[in-house]
Amino acid sequence: MAAVESAEIALSACLGTRHAAEAGTATLQEDLERLLAGGSAAPAIVRAFHHQLREAGIGAIVLGDALARTAGDATGSAHAQAALGDALWAVVVPPAHYQRARELAASTGYPWPVAPAGPGTPSGVLKLAGSDGGLGALLAALDAVPASGSSESASLIEAGADATTPDGMRHGRFLSRMTPVREHVLHPAARELEASRIRQAMEESRGLIAESGAEAASLRERLASAYRLLDAVRRLQETRQAFRAACQLLAGARAAYRSAAQNHANASASAKELFGRLQTAKAEASSLEERATAAEGRLQAAEKELGTLTSRRLAAELAAQAAPLPPGFTEADFARLEPASTLEVRRSMLEAEVNDRDRFADDVRDPVIVSQCEAEESRLGDVEQLVADRSGELEAQERMVEESRRRYDDHIRALVRRLRDNFSDICGTAGIDGRIELVPGDMQEELGIDVLVSHKIGENPVSYQEGIHSGGQGTKIAIMLLLAAMSLGQAADLLIVDEHNAHLDGTNTGQIAQLMRRLSSRIQFILSAPTDGKGTTVAGSCDIQVTFLPRDPGHTLSPPVRLMSRLDASSLDARFESLQQPLI
Repeated sequence: MAAVESAEIALSACLGTRHAAEAGTATLQEDLERLLAGGSAAPAIVRAFHHQLREAGIGAIVLGDALARTAGDATGSAHAQAALGDALWAVVVPPAHYQRARELAASTGYPWPVAPAGPGTPSGVLKLAGSDGGLGALLAALDAVPASGSSESASLIEAGADATTPDGMRHGRFLSRMTPVREHVLHPAARELEASRIRQAMEESRGLIAESGAEAASLRERLASAYRLLDAVRRLQETRQAFRAACQLLAGARAAYRSAAQNHANASASAKELFGRLQTAKAEASSLEERATAAEGRLQAAEKELGTLTSRRLAAELAAQAAPLPPGFTEADFARLEPASTLEVRRSMLEAEVNDRDRFADDVRDPVIVSQCEAEESRLGDVEQLVADRSGELEAQERMVEESRRRYDDHIRALVRRLRDNFSDICGTAGIDGRIELVPGDMQEELGIDVLVSHKIGENPVSYQEGIHSGGQGTKIAIMLLLAAMSLGQAADLLIVDEHNAHLDGTNTGQIAQLMRRLSSRIQFILSAPTDGKGTTVAGSCDIQVTFLPRDPGHTLSPPVRLMSRLDASSLDARFESLQQPLI
């Protein structure tokens, strides 16, 4: 933000200077056209007051216009203008209107002299052609005697006369003043001299306008660069915020995934437990149904046997009472018959067996077991639905995580492509071949980069991790990778590097120096490196070198700082001029 404000202030000041120069040029052009057309050479405020007097009905004469080009030569013009001073542009009005002219000058704040017309005869330096016409009184009052120098002027002052010298000084007994002659109004060639001065001033203004235009173009480029840098910083901040938000979202998704997975595992365990209990309940119900069926079968068999025995007993009783014994039925057979009491006991036992259901367990004939099984099945269905809902939420979270991971991978791949292109360009500038490849990272689902470099064009690039690269070559690769990374988004206009040639041999140092020289149009480098004591180690590869020599033993002060360059004087001046930096 500070760089943008500085560029805007500098551009505004440059444009203000240019506009002022353009306005001054337009004013000078108007003065030149008026002068060449024979118009008044008086200042604008004098011309405006003269016009105001005319509108008020007061006839007035501008003294300078009336006496223009009346001096005989340059010396006479200098004496006359020294005598007149500010009265050169006095406005002379008729005596009858002198009071009104003074009041009008006071009310408008007019700073130049106003004088009444009147007769007079000047005899000194103001004895000029055209001094009549009512200007004599003023000229006679301001008249002085010409003197060649200060000694002659002192003699004239002692004699009671005011004197003038060619340098524009008016010497008087009570008042002396210096009026440098900047405008040759009374000179015979006054208009030609003034036109030449205006043309020169116009040329200077045009030169200033051209310089301001060039500087404005450079400042606009600087402002555009500052805006691009600011936009890159803002986009970087937005990207960082988006990345942080994505990371937070990913962390939340992972936490939700872990929670959902845990819930799913718990639900699955509960479902399995419930399903096991349901299967056990179903097995128990099936067993109970089989037992109930067997009991019903036994009960029906007992009832059938009871009915048979009852029929046989009744038939026997009836036969015993109403009919004789069957033929061949002896008393022994009759004795083998069970007595009625025994049959009654057996009948009672069978009836008790039919009526006595207490010998069966309660859960065998309890209908609640069926409702419990149905309740367990309903609970199992609810659990299965809960597991399905949790599975849907888990799938949504997994899709969100995958989308975040995809966007993150796309951003990383785009950034690596830009870094790869910049690194390839910088390696090509240094005269070597290099590229960057995207490789799997050390962690699962993470990415990394591998830098492959061949130090000669045409050879196969080798990874920087291989032992084939020397220590100096590894340092060179690191420097070029740093330059490629810092050139993303025009991150820097100035790079300060400390001991860039450490661990580098002559070949690698030369390649790095060549690379920095080729990049100097985009980035300025400030290098800090040890010298050989004479300050000649780095000077061959730098435009400007400032050398600080060590203090000699026994001396209090260090030797003077040396400024060395591989450029000649003209190239050095051009270098600083192109960079818009003063050489101090």
